[in-house]
Amino acid sequence: MKNRLFKFKVLIIFVLTNLFISSSFAQLPNKMSYQAVIRNSSNQLVINQPVGMQISILKGSAGGSTVYSETQKPITNNNGMIGIEIGSGEGFNEIDWADGPFFIKTETDPAGGTNYTITGTNQLLSVPYAFYVETAGNIPGLEELRLQSTEMEEMLIDAGIFTVADVEGKNYKTIKMGTQVWMAENLRTSRLNDGTDIPYISDNAAWSNMTTPAHCWYKNSEQVAKYTYGGLYNWYTVNKGKLCPVGWHVPSDEEWTILENFMIANGYNFDNTTTGNKIAISMAAEGSWSSSSTTGAIGSTNTGRNASGFNARPGGYRNGEFFYEFKECWWWTSTTSNNNNAYGRSLNYNRVELFHGNDNKSLGFSVRCIKD
Repeated sequence: MKNRLFKFKVLIIFVLTNLFISSSFAQLPNKMSYQAVIRNSSNQLVINQPVGMQISILKGSAGGSTVYSETQKPITNNNGMIGIEIGSGEGFNEIDWADGPFFIKTETDPAGGTNYTITGTNQLLSVPYAFYVETAGNIPGLEELRLQSTEMEEMLIDAGIFTVADVEGKNYKTIKMGTQVWMAENLRTSRLNDGTDIPYISDNAAWSNMTTPAHCWYKNSEQVAKYTYGGLYNWYTVNKGKLCPVGWHVPSDEEWTILENFMIANGYNFDNTTTGNKIAISMAAEGSWSSSSTTGAIGSTNTGRNASGFNARPGGYRNGEFFYEFKECWWWTSTTSNNNNAYGRSLNYNRVELFHGNDNKSLGFSVRCIKD
């Protein structure tokens, strides 16, 4: 592989991550995670650009027959990294992992097309064993490995250092609130977790008329809004059920209510009471919010600000045009109320509560994900 890389003067560094074994052992994972850092012929990072990839599973040897193949077009992040899930195509679940060995072959076009100038093949070792169980029975020690993986994840979550990556390789901090594990940042992916692009709609009139998935950055300012506030998505994107990373989902209205009740009961109200919804200031990140004279409102003081670690930022929303940066933030739930509306939650600089809304599905709101 090194010879091939030097020949094309292009470097790709990849890591096949071990499949995460979830605590729900009844359903085994059916995808493999793949991460890579992409460099061009000048050895420069390919940053925030689409790259073309073809991934194949070979049987028997590095030159063996192809038993599965798929193509993807991921977008590199600010560090030149891509992160994809392999296995969404037809035939992946039919691979008999007991009949190995198997190898993974990656072909990459840094220009985003199908002129694959980077090729590498490596044997799959521990990665497919989780799949092996489905076709060849139990593996000695596998259950113990699963338990160890789960215990390790729980330790990282409890320590506040667990992160989750989206399909584009962007990492998100997380927080544990009672029995729930939430992202501590707004989602900022431009693709669904199966690799499907979410259309970017910049035109105000076009956005208002959308009845299919769409996303944007506040005021179409990617360099500022994307990394400060995350993306804005209409509810039709949420409804696809594939917006969050695999193993995560957009929280329902009920799950938001569970969070609200937990925070109230555990002293996150601005006045330290355990009744009434006065938790806004404990959810809001420091700085950026407009000022308010309302006692206990987000904009009234920094005392108690972001005590929960939820880290909410005033990224506004979109209704064709963009509104209320520095004043409000809105999040979708996955729960629809009727054909035109769905439920959401919001914070306002001049209010003390986490507000419960019922809004048109065409609006552009932020999204937080919650662990399955």
